Amino acid sequence: MKSRVVLISAIILLAAAAGYWFYEGRSTPLSQDPAKRYNVVVIVSDALRQDVLGCYGGEAQTPNIDWLVENGVLFENAYSSSPWTSPSSVSMFTGNYATSYGYETEGKTKKSPIAGREEPVYVPQIYVPESEVLFAESLRLLGYKAGVQIENINASMHNNLQGFEFIPQSEPSRQIINRIGNITAGAVYESLEQSEAYVHSFCFLRYLLEMDPATSFYAVHWILDPHSPYDPIEKFAETIEFDGSKLPVPKHFYSKRYYDKNECSEEEMEFIKKLYIAEIQSVDERVGFVLDILRHKKILDKSYIVFTSDHGEQFGEHGLFEHGGHGKGCHYYEVLVRVPLIIAGPDLPKGKRVKENVSLIGLTPTLKQLLGVKYDYDMQGTSYVPLLSGNELDREYLYFDDVQEHDHVDALIEDNHKLIVTREGGFELYDIASDAHETVNLAARVPDLTDSMYEKILKMRKVNKNRQKRNLAALGDDLHLMSREKRQKVIEKLRALGYVD
Repeated sequence: MKSRVVLISAIILLAAAAGYWFYEGRSTPLSQDPAKRYNVVVIVSDALRQDVLGCYGGEAQTPNIDWLVENGVLFENAYSSSPWTSPSSVSMFTGNYATSYGYETEGKTKKSPIAGREEPVYVPQIYVPESEVLFAESLRLLGYKAGVQIENINASMHNNLQGFEFIPQSEPSRQIINRIGNITAGAVYESLEQSEAYVHSFCFLRYLLEMDPATSFYAVHWILDPHSPYDPIEKFAETIEFDGSKLPVPKHFYSKRYYDKNECSEEEMEFIKKLYIAEIQSVDERVGFVLDILRHKKILDKSYIVFTSDHGEQFGEHGLFEHGGHGKGCHYYEVLVRVPLIIAGPDLPKGKRVKENVSLIGLTPTLKQLLGVKYDYDMQGTSYVPLLSGNELDREYLYFDDVQEHDHVDALIEDNHKLIVTREGGFELYDIASDAHETVNLAARVPDLTDSMYEKILKMRKVNKNRQKRNLAALGDDLHLMSREKRQKVIEKLRALGYVD
């Protein structure tokens, strides 16, 4: 559960973040290879850990995601840059680490050591300056449309979606329902009736369907499922095979998060994970709807399709549940930062699997290179395109960062080892090749390796701090406080996601 301090300070940003729009007045020299005038569709499934998908050896049945694997490239060792949505989403859409945009904002107060006084609490936050020309903006300048459907408010609070138009949330008309229903073999009908989540997806489908065939586009569909609470729609919940007599309370009790995870029995946790799997299978259905629309418009072979997640999820590993940790010990374990990444599209190999470690901070640089877009923007991420032809990346390691109520809690992967710096300033070092569950801390056994990897972490902190100073100077008057009414609406949305009591 995210701390209340982080919540209050984070929602202060919404007024500024909600008001960003593409600014035509900026000019930046850019160009594009005319032969690479393709579309991009990015589907993000929130809180989806990699190891549950069938294509990664898991139990979830996902035929549409499997189709992407068969017709594209699967990255076996893909990682988010952070274990929760806010910093991860910033890195995904900017190609930079979230801490390079960090600044301190004043939150609530605390008692001062001086009797009778209080002092402010300064909390790290994230905000991307308007002066940056992000990838979606560059595509708009080149004549693309850029639309985004975001179901997790944390992915849109940091001005990291500059250049996108928000796809409107509206009740679908019967005419459009029938039209899309025919394209998707009618499967959309019962799903729309069972879940509000499918209405979001329906609006995304409508956006694609009504796109001018002559227009190139960059479209992002951020699906909240399988983020907790795990409440799959009926037709997927019915597929769960589980003896309800093993549970102390009725099954529906667990879909509303009315349980104490720390008190759950093994049987209860097994059922909760099955609910999670069922939600993933419903996500796969929505991936199939998108593919159906692209086929119907005859643009599937002209579109790059990316399927990924912002972070993973925990089911009791290391005594932790859900995601993020948020100050409650280490939170860079494999189940939290290892994510699915599949890319299919024009001229890409089919059925290829890439073993090299990659980070989602490289997603935007990859799309930029695939589309042949050329402009001067200094991104920290590294494009994966060389890996598609069997070459190596010019990169030593993967770095992980966070922006929360605590600083200097980060991690680094070099070759087969992961070093985690804990909140208390300690170290956890794991050989993730031979110890996949990260049970044996090697930090004290191999101090030279620990020191060497920590030096690289210190280097990254310094790099991000310098970039942060530059970005802070560019912020100017970007930040504004939101109204009390708007702040309350945000609190209600975050409460529904479980981020506030």
